[in-house]
Amino acid sequence: LPTIVLLSKFFLPALLFLLAYRFIRKLTDDEKTSANIFIAITGSLLVTLGIDLTDLSRLIRILTGAGDVGGMPIWTRPVNPISGALLLFLFLNLVWSVTVEKRKHFIIPAGLTLSMMFASYFFSWGLAISVLFILGLSFALRKEFTRIINLGWIVLTGIIGATPYWILVATVHSNPLFAELSGRFGLIRTHDPLFNKVLLAAFGIFGGISILFWKKQQLKESSWWPFCVAMLGGGLVALNQQIITGVTIWPFHFVQYTVPFAYIVLLVIFYRLIPSRYALTRHFIFGILAIIPISFTIYTEVLDYQRLYPKFVARQQWADIFDWLNDNTPKDSVVFINDNVGSLDLYIPAYTHNNLYFSQSIIMAPRERFIRSYMSFLRLKGVTGDQIDAYLKDPKSEATNYLYTNLFAVLRPGNFGNERDDELDATLARLPEQYRQFLKEDFLTALKTNRLDYVLSKDELSEDLLASLGNPTVVRLPNGIFIYHIL
Repeated sequence: LPTIVLLSKFFLPALLFLLAYRFIRKLTDDEKTSANIFIAITGSLLVTLGIDLTDLSRLIRILTGAGDVGGMPIWTRPVNPISGALLLFLFLNLVWSVTVEKRKHFIIPAGLTLSMMFASYFFSWGLAISVLFILGLSFALRKEFTRIINLGWIVLTGIIGATPYWILVATVHSNPLFAELSGRFGLIRTHDPLFNKVLLAAFGIFGGISILFWKKQQLKESSWWPFCVAMLGGGLVALNQQIITGVTIWPFHFVQYTVPFAYIVLLVIFYRLIPSRYALTRHFIFGILAIIPISFTIYTEVLDYQRLYPKFVARQQWADIFDWLNDNTPKDSVVFINDNVGSLDLYIPAYTHNNLYFSQSIIMAPRERFIRSYMSFLRLKGVTGDQIDAYLKDPKSEATNYLYTNLFAVLRPGNFGNERDDELDATLARLPEQYRQFLKEDFLTALKTNRLDYVLSKDELSEDLLASLGNPTVVRLPNGIFIYHIL
């Protein structure tokens, strides 16, 4: 598995490069010229390596040494957004083949690609549908109804192909727990518009240059122009569909796809604007644009390696924990981590055959389970009834991260949507008295409401706490971690 993950960090972005390259070639009429190949390479490099170049404030902080690099490029993540990007660019290539090249046998592959997006990543299929919507409007204005019909067949095939997913969605939505906790997944209820500066700037530049082409009668029969309009317009639709529907899911993630779209559209429009007789000018401009993302990526990754290497070295100390749990515990045993020991709530499910009793990473559970598990967490930490009020008011308190019901309100308070987490506020107001009552309960009985096998702690538990846990057996690992076996 580690080898596969490592290879995916190189292979999948390389595949994205090839798909973007092929699509740019299509948008530029697949001309057999060095300039055409050069622009496709430049655009593909910007798509795969240049997303962060549009965040000017972050770019300045990185170049001046005033901020962290922030990790490897997003396309190196093992699942999404890279899988969504691959499907999205494959889909665009197939849609071009169906509508422009009139290769109807690609309708089913295009539809099945759409169905895979339906079942895997909201942001890829949300943008794909938005692009098809704008593309369909463009075809309607041109009275190209055959193309619209073909788009309809693609969508229908995609919907049918994703039937198992729709059944799962219906099942999940019928669960009252989903409606209660959907905010923890990032669902936002708002009718507010949302605009992206890069997308708007690209639209302005593209629109201005398009007027020049329109005056020269160069757009009437073009196939590239409706696709460019659809890519930019589809981005705006995806970011703002909540104006009509009233709901969206963390729309800022669309930017990971709309920025590459903006790069491609601007490159294509400038490629067509600069006459072929100025080939040297074309090569110079696109050459500079190709060098920038390569240089930026090398620079940031060297800095990132220097920053992260000591952290990864420090994490090796947790190998003793994983080895002990794998060698000495039955499969699916449940571990309760006392305090957040080195982000072990993320590592234990990944590197052992154990489950967790409680974690910030848990999303779907009854509300009462979150509250009682958090109170158990506080009790293991030794928080007393007299300390609880001050503890919850401490800005460093982790209560919000465990008990939130609206992810957006917690991470972006006061921004787009004006979301509030009233349930969290009410929970925190009630919690001190609830906790004092919880301290009166038999701790072991309260914990055993749900399965519990082991407690992991970086500090030795007090005698009183051990007594309340039934005096469990303990193992101290070489790295100083205590593991208590709850019987």
